Amino acid sequence: MPTRAKILEGAAKVIARSGIRSATVQDMVKGAGVSRRTFYQYFRDKDDVVLSLYQLNTANLAMEIEAAVRAADSNAERLRAPVDAYLDFQQRGGRLLGVLQSEAMDPESRLWPHRKQVMESLVLLTRRAVASASGPLLDPLVYWTLFLGLEDAVLHLRRGGPLAPDDRARMARVFHPMFASVMASAVANPERFAVDPE
Repeated sequence: MPTRAKILEGAAKVIARSGIRSATVQDMVKGAGVSRRTFYQYFRDKDDVVLSLYQLNTANLAMEIEAAVRAADSNAERLRAPVDAYLDFQQRGGRLLGVLQSEAMDPESRLWPHRKQVMESLVLLTRRAVASASGPLLDPLVYWTLFLGLEDAVLHLRRGGPLAPDDRARMARVFHPMFASVMASAVANPERFAVDPE
């Protein structure tokens, strides 16, 4: 395994166990089995590692949502795919993902600007998928609301741990009909939700 990946893997275990605030560079070095000198050849500080872990996780999330949308066989599946892919990723992400997301929601965090970029990319991807499935190009705020609601509900249901399968199923039960209802309303009343193409 490349050294940088080894450091990230060790740091991920430490952060998942201790949280970002309690984790130290020394803990990460020990968890990765590398020297401090080696650590600093790849990362400036603990925050640099945290940002790298967050970027890696969010890039994987975006790829999984895009792949799920591409693989959808019907318009109905295409509308459900972003929600299902998001929830599946959250469930697999365990405690580490919850810790990183909580940190990213703090406007003072170095993760905050990247979180905004991630949300913008998820919004754009979902907006295009829905437009190809149902026709109208909806106001991006519809999708911002979807993903912010998903993110907040996931953090609430995690309660500091992984997202349980029952909670994942519950979220799907709630978010699928809500999203379908918004889409049906948008198709019936495009002037309320639709905007001109960007």
